[in-house]
Amino acid sequence: AGIAVSQHMVTFPLDLDDYVRNPATWLDMLTTFLFFVTAVVVILGRIYDYLAQSTQLLQQRARALEDKNNQLTTNVAELERTQSELRQYQEHLEDLVQKRTAKLAELTRMAQESEESYRDLFENALDLIQSVKPDGHIAYVNRAWRETLGYSEEEIQQLVVLDIVHPDQREHCRELFARVLAGDKLGRIETAFIGKAGQKITVEGDISCRFDGDRPVATRGIF
Repeated sequence: AGIAVSQHMVTFPLDLDDYVRNPATWLDMLTTFLFFVTAVVVILGRIYDYLAQSTQLLQQRARALEDKNNQLTTNVAELERTQSELRQYQEHLEDLVQKRTAKLAELTRMAQESEESYRDLFENALDLIQSVKPDGHIAYVNRAWRETLGYSEEEIQQLVVLDIVHPDQREHCRELFARVLAGDKLGRIETAFIGKAGQKITVEGDISCRFDGDRPVATRGIF
């Protein structure tokens, strides 16, 4: 037995009286209908489960996206704060550099003026002033020294200190030079120079040494 379904009505292959007279046929039809309903319910249940799982998955993804968006917003805010701090630090650093540059320029100007003043003082002093490098070459002499010994500035550049020391005093002066480079305080000394023309020049004065840390830079003598 079965059921024929059309667009407008449901027809049965047997008359209603046949169904009443034949309970087995009616039971078969009812069983088939219940099976159909059960199948529909199972399918609908699976569809519901699928939709529920899909909804849960979409909610999880939505929460994950929201978390990422919140983290991104936090990162953007942190980045903006860091950039603001960097700009402030850069502005502070530029201002500091400008101040330090101006201060350095002022100190350089003052040092140059001081050096020029000392050089002018040394150049116009009546004493014989000389500076000698550790290797013995003459680094500086003033005008009184040049005029007294008779050497030009060009000639002095080719001299070592023992060239202008009288032969009688060279060994003694070599010893004094080594001692002052070692840091000894010599006090007042007497020695003799020899001028370009061969004249003996007896001098008396003080010798000291300028150091850079433990390294001797140059001796200074005033006679």
